[in-house]
Amino acid sequence: MENSPELPSNIEVEEHHRTQVWIIDDNTDFNDALQRSLKYGEDRGVDFKFFNEGESALSAFEECCENKAQLPSIILVDYNLEQFAKINPRYKTGVEIIAKLEEICAKYQASRPEIIAYSSDKEQNEKLVQAGANSSIDKSDSRNIRNYLRGIGGQQ
Repeated sequence: MENSPELPSNIEVEEHHRTQVWIIDDNTDFNDALQRSLKYGEDRGVDFKFFNEGESALSAFEECCENKAQLPSIILVDYNLEQFAKINPRYKTGVEIIAKLEEICAKYQASRPEIIAYSSDKEQNEKLVQAGANSSIDKSDSRNIRNYLRGIGGQQ
């Protein structure tokens, strides 16, 4: 079982600058449950944004870069994003998402967010880390994920 990643040292919740956390996962049931359990985050200076496929997340990220808007501090990305691949087959894995995020950051000279591999399969998490994720978290342990995400807001 993997350990929860440490919170990045550069994450600070400021009064005028809310922490943005993006979660890219095609499992809508899991996202809905996680979203319900994190509703309190808005009161703690953290905004969670969920994407069920990679294209919309990458478009939103690039739009933030273009407009010099606040970028997410942390992005959790699942390995397998095939559920919605029939709609948009361009990005089927988190590895492709990480590569595109790197490309967008280089293009706009933007700060790269902390990327957390987020899969229930240890080998898939290892592939995401090899592709550039900073660390990994075991998606099958929902308590572990909630505790990590709640820690971003400073209280558990």
